[in-house]
Amino acid sequence: VGLTIDPDLATAYLQQWNVNIQRELARDFTITAAYIGSKGSKLPMRVEANPALFAPGATTGNINARRIYAPNFQSIINYQSIINSSYNSLQLTLNKRFSKGYTILASYTYGRSLDMSSLEVDGFNGQNPRDIGADKGLSDFDVRQRFVASFLWDIPGPDSGIAKWILGGWQTNGIFTAQTGTPINVVSGSDRALQGTGTQRANLIGNPYLPSGRSRDEQMAAYFNASAFAIPALGTYGNFGRNVLIGPGSYNLDFALFKAFRFGERKELQYRWEMF
Repeated sequence: VGLTIDPDLATAYLQQWNVNIQRELARDFTITAAYIGSKGSKLPMRVEANPALFAPGATTGNINARRIYAPNFQSIINYQSIINSSYNSLQLTLNKRFSKGYTILASYTYGRSLDMSSLEVDGFNGQNPRDIGADKGLSDFDVRQRFVASFLWDIPGPDSGIAKWILGGWQTNGIFTAQTGTPINVVSGSDRALQGTGTQRANLIGNPYLPSGRSRDEQMAAYFNASAFAIPALGTYGNFGRNVLIGPGSYNLDFALFKAFRFGERKELQYRWEMF
């Protein structure tokens, strides 16, 4: 395997821009609306510059004999600056400053991240090294929607007596996160193109989406319709796009309830219940 550097290799660069508006809705309540975007240009990628060409009689055993620059060279990995990325999002934030015993900070993001490869690897990890543009799709880490809220609340209680010692002074706080799923890339699991670069994507032959409203057990058993895909014929590339399917979303709650019981002026016992 030879490693070469493209003579036209350029320096990668990132452009970022944003605009936001912040307003006070009411006393102690502030809302912010923002558009945030970025674009990565001339990002580096290792590409197979000497793939095998498919021909009658092609097998995995004669890949080197079918390479573009055969018989003098086998695999040639070329380091190129040929891919781009982009990110665009709407971000909303609500901030309730601490007053009247509670505070809230909530954020919602609706965004999309696109690229041609999300992870730089030792070799080419796309489908066809002679058609890099066909790998443009959602980034592996793309999350379309995400909501995060944190809160703290001093729970009201009695003002005096033994009832205050038992029922007063309780506090609760937590962080709640909910988001949609990340992309799923459906691949054939083998080098169907017989080009010596790894695996290609699958062919779409039906509807990959299963009915909504199914039970949790049904979704765990089959989140999408696997029978909607087929292995491409030898010498061909899969027709299904990169990262088209979206996996299941998730939510998480971290929660705490606590209180300090004072004994005289110098001793204190704290009760804390935490849930993750």
